[in-house]
Amino acid sequence: MTPLLEVRDLVKEFPIRHSLRGTATVVHALDGVSLSIAPGEAVAVVGESGSGKTTLARCILGLTPPTGGAIVLDGVEVTRGDGRALRAFRRQVQPVFQDPYASLDPRWSVARTVREPLDAYAIGSVADREARVGTLLDLVGLTARMAPRRPHELSGGQRQRVGIAAALALEPRLIVADEPTSALDVSVQAQILNLLAGLQRELGIAILLITHNLAVVEHICDRALVMYLGRLVEEAPVPTLFADPRHPYTSALMAAIPYPDPSRRLPQTVLRGEVPSPIDPPPGCHFHTRCPVAIDICAVQRPATTQFGPAHRAACHVAAVAAQSTPSFAQVPSVPQ
Repeated sequence: MTPLLEVRDLVKEFPIRHSLRGTATVVHALDGVSLSIAPGEAVAVVGESGSGKTTLARCILGLTPPTGGAIVLDGVEVTRGDGRALRAFRRQVQPVFQDPYASLDPRWSVARTVREPLDAYAIGSVADREARVGTLLDLVGLTARMAPRRPHELSGGQRQRVGIAAALALEPRLIVADEPTSALDVSVQAQILNLLAGLQRELGIAILLITHNLAVVEHICDRALVMYLGRLVEEAPVPTLFADPRHPYTSALMAAIPYPDPSRRLPQTVLRGEVPSPIDPPPGCHFHTRCPVAIDICAVQRPATTQFGPAHRAACHVAAVAAQSTPSFAQVPSVPQ
């Protein structure tokens, strides 16, 4: 199947100039990230804070220009397109932001917020747009009585539903959702996730979900990519990733999921120290300074990507060696600090 979206070797660096010292440093936010999304597919990008996943989302949305690499939609590169190309791209790729209150204009009613994309692209008549607003509110589980309300009159879950309705107004082919439930109460998170999953099935749209929560990934996504310090370290279909994680960082993230069923818990993987600074990332494998199973080569050579099965790959020296004798890092004993 031809990918809907391709990201090829994306690099993003943020230069920082220190005015007092007169020196400059660079934050290495993305370091050669490549991924693809098929039409109608739900893909997750997972990682800790500082892994680069939000920067990746902003580059894909055209909100942050990449330093290098390419973003391709339907075979057409849009990375350095002109205003017309970017306008067409944004009609097909829409965002759902993390904070539903900050992403809404407090002066606008629900109806105006949802109608604004239709107004911007001059789609249909005024009557058509008003009718479309009612359809969208119904689609996301809101009633027509919500239309005149302002954001401060809504709950967190209702605000996020308004944001989703606005994202769907232009009938996009891809929704980029950046931590869409992290600002919501736990009781509301499942409702929003169920809504996104239902919309994906009903409308056939693709979803790129940015999250730090692997439990969310299991609930809604077909495939997951794990990021660490600007690099992708593992990619697999979700069932494969949960049954057979190959990278020790993936195993550590999964071990932290608070399952109520003890039989589902993985052995604890001990991570050493803190996440290194993206200004001065470690050489070789970025993860080796915290890895419980690192070997000498990890500190000097960037690991190549190894294929472990259909659509399952990971960038890890130890995994490539251990694959012949050890099924997965889920069974590798942790190393005490």
